[in-house]
Amino acid sequence: DLPSQFRSLVARHSEGFDVNAQAEKTRLRIDRDDLRFSVSASREGYVYVLLAGPDGSLVQLYPNDKAKNNHIGAGETLRLPGASWPLKASDPPGPEHFFVLVAAEPRSFALWSSEKDPSYGFLTLPAQGPAGVPASPSWLLGQPDCGHANCAADYGAAVFSVEAVK
Repeated sequence: DLPSQFRSLVARHSEGFDVNAQAEKTRLRIDRDDLRFSVSASREGYVYVLLAGPDGSLVQLYPNDKAKNNHIGAGETLRLPGASWPLKASDPPGPEHFFVLVAAEPRSFALWSSEKDPSYGFLTLPAQGPAGVPASPSWLLGQPDCGHANCAADYGAAVFSVEAVK
């Protein structure tokens, strides 16, 4: 399942690349409460946020069409979602698991996306992994997209969960 794949990637992060991600509230009322969380990293990098929903869906929340600059400085704290893309808790109720990746160089998930949300540009990803890619959680790190042949593979990661309730 995705939450255990997320945890295995956190456990295998690059040495000295620590990421902290924390939800402001861990219980959100559907159609009433806004999701808010913070991310910090010990090293400079690029932030990616994947959400595994209670319905088995997998979505890249960040970066998106309303928030394209996903760079974070070492020791900096990033508060998400940004003012231009507030997120209310929505159906279905249940646990929502967030995978926060901070990569040394840009990555991309676009090749594996089956759909793009028209409002924010969130990418829908294949929860079972992309077809033709070996079954391993490492696909959840995206593909190198740094503009040269030897993209750094260093990364840090964190997970957190919230409960969406009626």
